[in-house]
Amino acid sequence: MQKERTLKFWDDYHESNGEKEWIVLPTPDLFELIYSNCILPENGDRLRVLEIGCGTSSMAKDFWQYLQRTKDGSSFYVRSTDVSSVCVDVCFTRDKNIQNVFGPGATINGCDGLEYAILNVMEAPSDPDRGAWDAILDKACLDTFLFRSRQRGESKAYSNVIQTALDNIWTLMAEKGVYMLLSPRTKLKAVRDYAGFSSVERCAVYSEARGSVISKANKPTQKKEAGETCYIYICRKNPDYVVGVTKPFKESFRELPGDEAQCPHCGLHFGEFRNGEDLEGRGVLFWTREWKNHCIHCKAPHAPKYSHSAPKT
Repeated sequence: MQKERTLKFWDDYHESNGEKEWIVLPTPDLFELIYSNCILPENGDRLRVLEIGCGTSSMAKDFWQYLQRTKDGSSFYVRSTDVSSVCVDVCFTRDKNIQNVFGPGATINGCDGLEYAILNVMEAPSDPDRGAWDAILDKACLDTFLFRSRQRGESKAYSNVIQTALDNIWTLMAEKGVYMLLSPRTKLKAVRDYAGFSSVERCAVYSEARGSVISKANKPTQKKEAGETCYIYICRKNPDYVVGVTKPFKESFRELPGDEAQCPHCGLHFGEFRNGEDLEGRGVLFWTREWKNHCIHCKAPHAPKYSHSAPKT
């Protein structure tokens, strides 16, 4: 659960900063990319889309209107949420008179399928929301938790805050749900290694419509092409994952493995890999890196035991 001072910070921030779009502005190209990665419900049910950490963005409203204009004959329900009541009030007041694009009718928070509500992603979802959402949109929400974890000096690869957020997002997702995260970061290892996702695909978003930057992106290995402003991480739900039972993150090479750890390619154990050499000789960092490189680059179905010459004394 987030602390009261954290909630007050976001209320005060949005009261003083007004409307703001993070990372990238809403565009038809972005909306089509999002829609194309949704799996439509069967039996003609409405596509249910949840946005988390909306801030004062207009993305949910713009996406809802885009769906109405371009996806004739389909039905959609979009709920935009934030932990800050100030944000929710700003969005509601801004959009309360927006009508269905096909003519007069109910406005937001009505039967036309656009709603604003308070949601704290650090709290366990309520029963009606569990497994209810076909798509979850996130523009800067998880980025904020990642930034806060680093600022607090947490040295663990994946903090409890990140695990809680991802577990709650997983719980909100429908069985064939997709979590789409927009971020300026070129790598999101916590998302990549989270066991609750069966697959994670990263796509570059090319647009000149830049939004405000909330955090410094990691330096990419290659120079960004002109117009590339951010990435969208498309995460599919792993229905076999069980919160609180399944190990939340796949094996991390940031930590020294046990002697029983095996190479996924050749089956070699870490203890065999060291050939009996004491870890203290060349240090934990050396052996962690050597083991990581072996597991990544090993291609042999039955590789011979790895051996090193003894360190010089």
